[in-house]
Amino acid sequence: MNSLSEIVKIINAILIASAFNTATFQKTKLFGITKTIPYKEKTAGSFELLPTELDLEGNGTKVIPDDNNPLQIYHKINSITTVPDKQQYGNANDKVIRTSQLSMIVWAQMDKIKMTETQLDQLLLSVFPNKLLKADLTRLQLTDAVINMASTDFNSMQIFAREYATKQYYFNPKHLFFEVKYSIECKLSKKCIKTC
Repeated sequence: MNSLSEIVKIINAILIASAFNTATFQKTKLFGITKTIPYKEKTAGSFELLPTELDLEGNGTKVIPDDNNPLQIYHKINSITTVPDKQQYGNANDKVIRTSQLSMIVWAQMDKIKMTETQLDQLLLSVFPNKLLKADLTRLQLTDAVINMASTDFNSMQIFAREYATKQYYFNPKHLFFEVKYSIECKLSKKCIKTC
């Protein structure tokens, strides 16, 4: 089981239930973990780079800001580090701590959600989970999982240039586009990792 993508699904479910549960956010679209994929354009030899949510079959859903939605969010993995857990017994070193650094890319229409980017960021912060429930830990075979919202980058042009590198910046002043960086620290036993 891919616990990281499952934790992102839990985060999205909490955001929908706690922050986006009003009529204003009715058509909100939350995606899971994405990666940048090149798509062939009609012009020979040219590619368009787009964040894409992939399933286990390799089928993808392009994540492009859509004016039909008041708000869209997708997640990206930036890095993962693994260290032995200091609290273990014996010589096996089977218990590890995996810390994943992620980004949550937020796009919204200010005139539809009636919020500024900092107000939306504060709303996200107010409901963002810090820990997983015991039932989720058991289901995901984790000893513990701590989630920390770290920082927010409001430089929309720079984020757009990275996320949609082959497109020309086209947002207008009513569009909000920012990146929330967060980490997920999971404690687990290597024996519980299923490889097939």
